[in-house]
Amino acid sequence: MTTDQRQTVSVADLARFAIFRDLEKDDIVEFLRTAKVRSYSPMRPSIFQQGDPGDGMYIVLSGEVDIYSLDTAKRRHLIGTLGEGEFFGEMSLIEEKGRAASAEAKGEARLIFLGRDAFTQMQKNQPAVLNRILLRMMREMSHRLRLLDQRYVTSKAALGVMQGF
Repeated sequence: MTTDQRQTVSVADLARFAIFRDLEKDDIVEFLRTAKVRSYSPMRPSIFQQGDPGDGMYIVLSGEVDIYSLDTAKRRHLIGTLGEGEFFGEMSLIEEKGRAASAEAKGEARLIFLGRDAFTQMQKNQPAVLNRILLRMMREMSHRLRLLDQRYVTSKAALGVMQGF
């Protein structure tokens, strides 16, 4: 992982992502001042590991990121693959617990990192902007929860059919 020293992300880059859709240009500029751009490659794909301390969230600028969980036998279970404009790691901003899953770049990936300190700074200095971002995040998290509910019901039904044999 490398952190870009220069701000190579434009307002237009972020404005096309759903999470920033309700923000004004100046709001996105302020967000860019607090966030950091991080790059990952096949040589260093690990973003964080399950159980690591949660220190912030990420938004995919380019590339793809696999989110996976390890079971007790240390087998990887893919939760999903995220692409441009999608976010992950947000739970660490809400609760101070270890990472619930691992994240790994698939090939080259550029991400925006919003750390806990920057998040706290936005709470103090830009609460209206942060509220609009959080509302978009909540919509996406609600969508993810619905999908999880559907997967659970489908899995439970399949297990019931298998137990009938």
